[in-house]
Order: sequence, then C-alpha cells, then structure tokens
Amino acid sequence: MAETNSASHARSIATDSLIALTLALTSFALVVAEIDTGGDYRSSPQGPGVTLDESFNVEQGVYLYHALRELGVSLFTPSGAAAVFDARVYLADHPPLGRIWIGTAHAVTRWCVPPMDADRLYVISAARTAPASAFAVLVGLVTFTGIRWYGRRAGWLAGPALLLMPRVFGHAHLASLETFIGLTYTAAVVCLAFFWRCGRLPTARASVLCGIVFGLALLSKIQAGLLPIPIGIWALWHFRHRALVPLVVWGTAGLLVFITLWPWIWLDPVEHLREYLGRTTNRVPLKTWYLGHSRADVDVAWHYPFVMFAATMPLGTLIAALTGLLSECRSGRRQPRERLLLLCGAFPLVVFSLPGVAAYDGVRLFLVVYPLWALLATRGWVMLFERFRAPVATSIVLVCLAPPAWGILTTSPLPLSWYSATVGGLRGAEVAGLEATYWGDSLTRDFWQQVPQDATVHVAPVLSPRYLDVLAEQLPVIRERRIRLVPFEYDYERQPGLVLLFCRKADVAALLQPPKGATRITEIRRSGIQLAVLYDTSQREDQGTSGSAGE
Repeated sequence: MAETNSASHARSIATDSLIALTLALTSFALVVAEIDTGGDYRSSPQGPGVTLDESFNVEQGVYLYHALRELGVSLFTPSGAAAVFDARVYLADHPPLGRIWIGTAHAVTRWCVPPMDADRLYVISAARTAPASAFAVLVGLVTFTGIRWYGRRAGWLAGPALLLMPRVFGHAHLASLETFIGLTYTAAVVCLAFFWRCGRLPTARASVLCGIVFGLALLSKIQAGLLPIPIGIWALWHFRHRALVPLVVWGTAGLLVFITLWPWIWLDPVEHLREYLGRTTNRVPLKTWYLGHSRADVDVAWHYPFVMFAATMPLGTLIAALTGLLSECRSGRRQPRERLLLLCGAFPLVVFSLPGVAAYDGVRLFLVVYPLWALLATRGWVMLFERFRAPVATSIVLVCLAPPAWGILTTSPLPLSWYSATVGGLRGAEVAGLEATYWGDSLTRDFWQQVPQDATVHVAPVLSPRYLDVLAEQLPVIRERRIRLVPFEYDYERQPGLVLLFCRKADVAALLQPPKGATRITEIRRSGIQLAVLYDTSQREDQGTSGSAGE
C-alpha cells in the first residue's frame, strides 16, 4: 500500500510539474516574441523601446559574465575579486545575480540568434531573453505552488493570473532587475511557507535551505532586504519564542550567501555595505507625476503605492484575492501561509508610503508583491469551484482574466501603459492624473521609422547623460536613417526643428502643447492617449498631422 501511495504521489508531482512547465514555456515564448528594440531582429514583432537603465544592466552583465568565464572560482579569491570589482569598471549599484543572468543569456542568444551589427559590445535586444527566462521560471513556480497548495482544479490558474498581469508581463521584456527580484522574492516566501507549516517548525536543514533562497534574493536587488520584517512578525506571531532559533539560522544563512557570492562586499565589508545601503538615499532625485502634479520622488503622497497597486492590478484578480483573504478571516482556520503571503505582499507598499521614502516609475519599486497576490487570488478561485459547478466557476474566472489579456493585446508592445478597470483603463488614468508612460519604452521601432532621414532630433526628457548615445548605438533603425539625437533644452524658441517627446509628464508636461502652427510628424497612442510624439516646429505653419506610428 505504501508503495502504491508513493507511486501515485510521484505521478501527481510529475503531472503538476508538466502543467507548470507548459505555462512557463508559454510565458517565455510570449515575451521573447517582442524583444526587438529597433531592428536587431526585424523579422520579429517590435518590442518596447530601449528604457532608461537597461544599458547599465546589460553592460555590467556582459562584463561579469566574461569575468566569471575567464576566472572561474578564482573570481572568489582576493586577487581575482580586486581585479574584477575595480571601481573604474565595476558599477556596484546593484548586486550581481540578475546581471550575471543577463550577461549569460545575452551570450547564449547572440550565439544562437545573431542580431544585426553583431560586432557591438552588447545588444540590448539579445539581453532581453534573460528577464524572459526569469519570468518563465517565476510563472512555473507560481503555477506549481498554486497546484500543490490548492489542488489541480483551480491551483493551476495561479500561473495565468500572473502571466496576465500586464505590468509584470511588461517588465519581463526589459533587461532590468525587476523580474529577477520578483522571482527570488517569491521563491523566498514560498520556501518558508512550505517548510514552516501550521504547528510545525522547520528542521535546521530546512532553515538553512530557506536562508540560501533568501540569500539569492538579497543578491538580486535591495527589495529583498524588506523580507525579514514581515517574515519575523509572521513567525513570532504563529510560533512565539520557538521561532527565534530558526529565524536566526535563516537570516544568518541568507547573509552568508549574500556576502560570499558578492566578492565586492568582502573586499571592504564595512565601507562597501555602507556604500551599497547608502545608495538608496544618496541618489539623484526623480520627478513623479501623480494626481495631475509633478513632485519630487520623496514628496509624493503617502497613498501613491496603494493607488498605483489598485490601479494596475487586474480588477478580477484583485477581487479574487480579497475574497480569499476574507474567507480565511471568517472561517477562523489557522492558515499561516495566507497570512505570510499577505504580510510579504503588503509590507513593501507600506514601506514606500512612508514619509521621505522615494516613490517613482509607476509600480517598479514594489513589483515584487504581484506574484504573491496571484497566489492569494487562487485561494479566492478555489472558493468558486467549491460553491459552484465547474462550468460556472470556470466562466467567472475567464471573465476575470479576459480584460487584462485583452489589455496586453491592445497595448502591445507597451503593457507598462496599461491600467485596470479600477480607474477606467488608460483613459481613466489620464483623467485621474496618473502617468501613462515613464521609461522611454514608447519609442518603438515603428516610431523611429517615421522619423525623417538625415534629421537632427531634439529629445526630451533625457534623464541619463548616456541615454542618447545608447539609443544611437543600440538601434539599427537610427543608424540606417542617419538620425542625429541631441538633448532638448525645454524651449521651443531656442531650438526650433524636430522635437521628440516620450510623454513622461513628470518631466515634459509643459511641452506637450507645442507652439501654434507646429506640425505633428508622428506619434504613438494607446486608448487614444499620447505616449510619444515628434513635432516639427521649424516652419510654424498649420500643416495638420503628417502621420502616426500606430494606435
């Protein structure tokens, strides 16, 4: 009988893994289909434009990949670490795990599918396969977890719920660190929920394992540093003083992994830790457009993260998650894992609502909470299948998931401009004074193809000194059309000619009404809202609209 049960259990895990793998591969394919920035893979659909900090991550990722390939384990010796982590070439603004993943995926992609002008040091389009693969692993993890926790009938919906979160899906296209921290942050929480079960403390080995996963999250991005507080509160609430030793083991293991696998830290532990943690406060301030006003990122209203979360979480998924939580509260059952998901899924929102804490770039800073809410939504959908017949419950779930799926299709390749029905979509968000685009992704391949050849184009905003050089280097369409890019000085009188704006209102709201008689050459719109535009202000004659790069 025991052998029969064991075989049945193994078959069940294999089936669940196959479902998770299928959804993971589907996610990867959907993202990779749209990664081209501006002509590197012109036979494929266009992807988002080059965003503001992708070049830093890709450049550093390629550098770390080659260093690791050449030195191997010698990288983790004092002499090897000192050579690689030289401040003249190494940028220590973020931990190395996500960037090494980017560098590795970049090398594999360039070898398997060579882009145009493959002699460049790095190609952002090729590096975008890295977040695509991390997103696939994340969807697979959430799917498998949902099935094991809530059963196959409804649990597999956790994966589609995450896949159909347009903001998460959009960030998975960008060679930045958000998807990597989302994966490791979620893995750290799920690992704890698995081993710290109701009424049972983890073994020492399990605590170390959970600590290792936590260490990988610390190696991904600084948001992982938020985990000890909600996890500590949760563990002490459910297990009282018995949780102290496992918590210490967990935290110690995580810190050891973090320090050991980031040699830059142990070259000068005190100074480098101080420098790393200090970067979150000693940084160039950004502007944030919120409720129709531009403010410094540290002066944004406290409710910004809560409003943005509610406005960008698919409404049906949000309702399902809240319903599941309400059911747990009413039932009186002691379910630590849902409470852990809630604490870790809400604490970052609280942190970014505190006075003096910078909040900017939409939901990027607290994107880590979205996968956990996909699991909470699955608990709500389980209730549907418990109370209704399968066809009825399935129909309700489809109604919940259809709007964000349609939103991804209609905003493609710009799902970072998507808003939920909570605020009336992108049109409603525009009326409410929320940012429609903020990172330069709206400057797509189609847009650049509408820019006149041999033109000098004045660009705003330019939020990084290297931004225009990166565009010129990374986009074949700019080189082929011999377009020259220069910063716009926010004065139509001083710089008449072609003016290109990506409509980050926090910086360019005053420029969106051009001088009388200016000609609109081309633009990008979604749901009727302008996301990028090219004006010709040289002649000041009312010549109407020349063209559009797409709705």
